[in-house]
Amino acid sequence: MHDCDMAREIAIFFGTEYLGQQVAKLTELHMVSVGDQRAYSEAQAKLKRGIREAKQKYKQRIEDQLNSNNPRSMWNGIKVLTDYKTTRQPLSDDANLPDVLNQFFACFDTQRGETAPLIITPAGESTLVLQHHQVRTTLRKVNVRKAAGPDGVPARVLK
Repeated sequence: MHDCDMAREIAIFFGTEYLGQQVAKLTELHMVSVGDQRAYSEAQAKLKRGIREAKQKYKQRIEDQLNSNNPRSMWNGIKVLTDYKTTRQPLSDDANLPDVLNQFFACFDTQRGETAPLIITPAGESTLVLQHHQVRTTLRKVNVRKAAGPDGVPARVLK
């Protein structure tokens, strides 16, 4: 019988989302058992079964994300399925940016010389009285991921 050394290089990329450490171990076992036909076929069967189970588990995880009532989780599932990658916008070198920001935030300045007109309520109606902790609690509940309201003030500004 010939004494030959069977050597080959196989490139395996585990970048796929569903392939995990378990499949990597099964692949390693599959590669090690190349010389023994019986061990090789067993390792190949285990590898196929492991890949099938990993795909099924991955599919179930994505379906759970899409079927959940959580929009963020659903969007994450869609991004994984479509391989959506966000691109970071480079910071602008606009020299007018500080002026634009100052102009935007100037409308919230309370140190103005003019005072708001005094509104007199009829005797039968009560005025709205808010405590500091009520305002603070409400502002903490603001979701910064939501779009600006009808006043045009972004939630990040309120936070």
